[in-house]
Amino acid sequence: MVRVFLRVRDGDGGVTTHPLSAFEYLESSPLHTVYAVLKTGPGYPLRALAQCRSQEEARYVEKSILNAIAIAVFARPSISDPENRVHIIDLNSIAADYLEAFHANNSLDGGV
Repeated sequence: MVRVFLRVRDGDGGVTTHPLSAFEYLESSPLHTVYAVLKTGPGYPLRALAQCRSQEEARYVEKSILNAIAIAVFARPSISDPENRVHIIDLNSIAADYLEAFHANNSLDGGV
């Protein structure tokens, strides 16, 4: 089985890596900021992942992050490198990439 870790940026500009078991849920604020909620200590701190323009964008980013986590959890080790059984998911990078894709797709469709 592949071990999955989540990498997130904290509010001070630092980067932390946590086991998947620290992941609680994703949440978006009324201002459309997408947060990851991780069990890393008292109070379950929110880690901002993306600032979206709309609730639709926020939902798209949340769904994309959850899909990336699911793919990593169910990934099979590479045949060429069966010892490589660790997968680190950078949640901020995934959020940024999918937000950019959302904007590109909507600009092609005449949307956002």
